[in-house]
Amino acid sequence: MNFLIPEFKWEWYSKSLPSLVGKLFRFTARRPSGWTKIWKAIQWTMALQIPAVILIFLWDCGWHFWWCVPNIIVSKRSWTLVSRPLHAFPVFWVGSLLLIFFANPDFFNWFPAIPESAGGSDPFSLWIQQPAFWILPITALVLPSLAVIYNLFRKGLENAFQKRFWMRARAAVFLRWTDSDMS
Repeated sequence: MNFLIPEFKWEWYSKSLPSLVGKLFRFTARRPSGWTKIWKAIQWTMALQIPAVILIFLWDCGWHFWWCVPNIIVSKRSWTLVSRPLHAFPVFWVGSLLLIFFANPDFFNWFPAIPESAGGSDPFSLWIQQPAFWILPITALVLPSLAVIYNLFRKGLENAFQKRFWMRARAAVFLRWTDSDMS
């Protein structure tokens, strides 16, 4: 009946582990270090994120100054309707749609999908050589972020407009405006 009970042997350690360890050490000796890869990835990330953050900041500052203008209600509502779906779309999905429509020869083919001569060059020099390459990735990062910041700022302004200090400030401005008309 012993043939029905399996016999377990652990032979992997004795035969495979020394050769696996030897392969790992030979493999890593020929490859660049992990810090080199991390540094290169950080450069590409910063080349994308720095302009995206600057654009988001500039766009939102201008937009929020415009938001304070009281007579532009239709545009505010339309932008709210546009920004909610943008907030829901993931960045990779927006980037994929931008590539399909604006870098595809079947559609518009306005921008390059990949740099023509990246050749291991650093991303900041690629900004000067091929600035059109960066338009689609930065747009994919900026659009969902604009929607998030717009919604946060809109909620904050709506809450602030209901506070007493805001009503007092508007009353003071209105009184000064009516006093200057009277004289």
